[in-house]
Amino acid sequence: MGSNRFLKLALMALLALAPMQAGAALAAPKAVNPVDTEREASVLLSDTVTWMEPTTRLMAEDSDLLVEIVDLVSEAMEPSSREAAAGLADRLAAVDQRLAALKAAAAALPPFPANLEARYRTLGPEANPQIEGFKAMPGLARGLLDQTEAYLEDVRPHLLKAAAGDEDSQMVLAQKSVLAMAVVLKSENAFIDVSMGMMSPADHPQLALAKSIKTSNEAWIIAVEFLGEMLGGSDEADPVAAGKAMKARIGAARAQARLIEPRAKRMSSRLSASLSDGPLKTSLVSAMASFGESAEVELAILDQMDKLAEQLTEGVVDPDSEIWTFPGMEELVNRRLALQQQRAAVFQQK
Repeated sequence: MGSNRFLKLALMALLALAPMQAGAALAAPKAVNPVDTEREASVLLSDTVTWMEPTTRLMAEDSDLLVEIVDLVSEAMEPSSREAAAGLADRLAAVDQRLAALKAAAAALPPFPANLEARYRTLGPEANPQIEGFKAMPGLARGLLDQTEAYLEDVRPHLLKAAAGDEDSQMVLAQKSVLAMAVVLKSENAFIDVSMGMMSPADHPQLALAKSIKTSNEAWIIAVEFLGEMLGGSDEADPVAAGKAMKARIGAARAQARLIEPRAKRMSSRLSASLSDGPLKTSLVSAMASFGESAEVELAILDQMDKLAEQLTEGVVDPDSEIWTFPGMEELVNRRLALQQQRAAVFQQK
């Protein structure tokens, strides 16, 4: 990349925008040459996300499998018959088969290719965090599957008993179904941790966004684990302490969310002034413009969570209250994902 440090900035910005999005591969160069043009940067990115595709797909399938297991738990808690219990056994066997297939696929995930690593290293030390993050991804995918398997084994002894009408097992599953959300959020945070290590420069708006999402997840985990403890009859389930802990994480997340838009505007100005006109510049500037809405979405999510935190700090606990369902949260999270995907489309610009 030679002296064009702003081409490096563009490449690092692209990586930060969506380090795991898959795109069509371009032909990889036969020799390891310095990456010093926009075209070579695009080839490197395309080759990298193509290598990442099996890992990306596996993580998505793991998430789907966890949702299916939670569905089994919910089904087992409902009043049921012997026939329904038999059907649950068949579904459980199918889940076991699917998990085994995913674990086999995870074991076969390829390491980060030496050629890609060599090409990244021509970018200089700025590329080291990305290289280490890519190397960590297959192991992260395997770890997420291990968590899903552990959750399945935790609920397995109670599933058929609950489906057959055992009230004690139904109560246990009620608690564990709540705690499944904590498993999902912790898995997401594990990925965010790796992704944040790959983001550069330090004032990139995506880094502030990632920190805000991770911290709001931590607040959500506090609420979920409190509810799980309460349903489990724990004497240590303290709503006031949970509410205060939530509010601390919400405040930290809100501070990060407020950094997103000003950072995006600064990054956009730097890229506009430093890159020549063309598809790369247009795509990056467009991506930066979308961060303003992302900040609004994150703040709206935090406002929803703050309502529950307020109730808990007042000692008010009603698991049947609508507030525990976070009305409107699904729409906000879907918009969060849509904006991320919109920025990830930068990779598909050829």
